[in-house]
Amino acid sequence: MKTKVTQSILLCLMAIMSFSNVLLAQESKEKLEKPKSSGVAEVDAFVNKSFDAYDESFKITDAANLIKVDKETNTIKAADGTDLAKDKALFQFGELLVRAKKQNDNIQAIQDMQKSATESVKKCPITKKPAATKNLSKGGEALNEVVGETKKQIELIDKQITDIKAMP
Repeated sequence: MKTKVTQSILLCLMAIMSFSNVLLAQESKEKLEKPKSSGVAEVDAFVNKSFDAYDESFKITDAANLIKVDKETNTIKAADGTDLAKDKALFQFGELLVRAKKQNDNIQAIQDMQKSATESVKKCPITKKPAATKNLSKGGEALNEVVGETKKQIELIDKQITDIKAMP
């Protein structure tokens, strides 16, 4: 009897731990919120560009997830579950790949802006430093998300295109 009670308790604890891990994973994927202007031009420009890229990154991911490619059944489905023609899917993924690669090209320019913004914070009036520092950090978070997500997007889209091209 004690064994069954112990097993039940362990199962409940494992379920609770699993549920809390799922919640933590979901919390870490919360969308970042763009901060208000700091009043330091270089910081604000960096933050704006970072969050523009961040928003575009979400749009690319959402669009890529609307098309499901099943290599095993050789089917391509649109978000609504209807079949999607191979040529249409290739066209859509091609467009997404262009957008993702453009994002990738823009990352270096935004990183250069980050360096300039960091220097501006050092030189800005002390009254603007707290907001500028906070915004610089938020812009950096957004940029880091873009860097990671863009790499994943390009890999995913390339794989989807390869899988579609291999279909009969």
